[in-house]
Amino acid sequence: MSLIKQLAGQTVIYGLGQILPKILHFIVFTTYLTNRLVDRTEYAIYLDLYAYTALLLVIFSYRMDTAMFRFGKSKDDLSKVYSTALLPLFFSSLVVILIGLIFDQHIANWLTYPDNAYYIRWFSWIIALDILNLMPFAKLRLEGRAKLFVFYRIANVLLTVFLVLFFLEWAPEMSQTWIPIASNDIDFVFMANLIASFTLFIVLISFHFPRNLAINRTLWRKMVLYSAPLVIVGVAASINQFFAVPLQKYLLGVEVESNKDQAAVYGAVQKIAALLGLFTTAFNYAAEPFFFKNSDNKDAKKIYGQIALLFVISAGVISISLNSLIDIFQMIIGEAYRDDIYLIPILLMAYLFLGIYYNVSIWYKLSDQTQYGAYISSFGAFVTLSGSFLFLPILGVSASAWVALLCYISMVVLAWYFGRRFYPIEYPLKRIGLHLVLIVVFLVLGWWINQKEGSHILIGAVTVFIYLVAIYILESKRIKIMIGD
Repeated sequence: MSLIKQLAGQTVIYGLGQILPKILHFIVFTTYLTNRLVDRTEYAIYLDLYAYTALLLVIFSYRMDTAMFRFGKSKDDLSKVYSTALLPLFFSSLVVILIGLIFDQHIANWLTYPDNAYYIRWFSWIIALDILNLMPFAKLRLEGRAKLFVFYRIANVLLTVFLVLFFLEWAPEMSQTWIPIASNDIDFVFMANLIASFTLFIVLISFHFPRNLAINRTLWRKMVLYSAPLVIVGVAASINQFFAVPLQKYLLGVEVESNKDQAAVYGAVQKIAALLGLFTTAFNYAAEPFFFKNSDNKDAKKIYGQIALLFVISAGVISISLNSLIDIFQMIIGEAYRDDIYLIPILLMAYLFLGIYYNVSIWYKLSDQTQYGAYISSFGAFVTLSGSFLFLPILGVSASAWVALLCYISMVVLAWYFGRRFYPIEYPLKRIGLHLVLIVVFLVLGWWINQKEGSHILIGAVTVFIYLVAIYILESKRIKIMIGD
């Protein structure tokens, strides 16, 4: 079972590539902005536009990064796959830029930003550059060059942070002279993103451009057929994960500006719960190539089941810690953005089930049954959209949290059910179920304690300690066996 130890090490390394940049991202784009932006609608604009960015990035990249993992497993194939995938992405990036330049005002009107059509032009470039940056990053992951991957990610975020602080704190008058079109603080954040993405593109293309840029048409058809359902998966995932704010903008009430104000508060609180999502992301970045590379191992299906259990245990520790010590973690966001802090337990459970879904859904990629990923994710998107349309006008922003939880639970159930038919994995269901019950109990306990007046830090720390003791009693021997050589 030493392979599990290998995955743990890769998760830590990729975690540095994901979590450290995200921590910096939190400091600037969550903590800093929620304290600086007096007008909460500006933060809502930030959340809104990046939700659409995530969606368009999936559509116009064709999920070629995942197709690379499937067809570029051997060193001999990787060069050919990389070249075949990269060239069409130059074309799709050009399409994105042209759409942004030609239809900027129409799109801005639809998004309720009629006076800010330049947002559309800027983001068309950001999306195009991020599409092209995807493939070199995927190549680094597949080659196992985690340290270089980490370096690029952190350097990119550091540059973005530097530019934001330069524009807003160190030289605001100079910034306004250089970028006269910018009319508020959030404009300079977008401009910093654009400059950083362009710089990263130049670096990646300079050092990781294929020697022989050519398309293998037979291979390209195979990659497109494989990844086409994954585009649907990605679109649905973007809706499920990022579209709470865009949906709230239109559905909470008649006044869009008031809706943006409420959505900003929800989005900020969601960022706290998303700390669990950082761990999930780091795990997924390491796990996806790991699952592909070890799919031929005779113990693979047993190992994958044990990995799912370890994930639930680890995510449970993070969830209980965030919830029980919320008096500390709420300081991540500005005081004006804490009204919806009571939703944290629900959001944490939603992110937990999202992580479980990443585990139990790997079978459709390994067995080339990617159409099932499209079916399951589409159902999840249906739950998200229908639930939002039905309940946001009635329940307010809390509907988004409950709908997210329902969405991910249903996706986990469907992925596990279909996986049993096509790629049965030996999940320790009773142990996983026991830990889920334990997590819910401790989350409810933490929520109840947090409703009382006063500071709850000491009680929260004791709660976390009790939970860790319970985990040790239940799983210490099992974990030692799983990660042992």
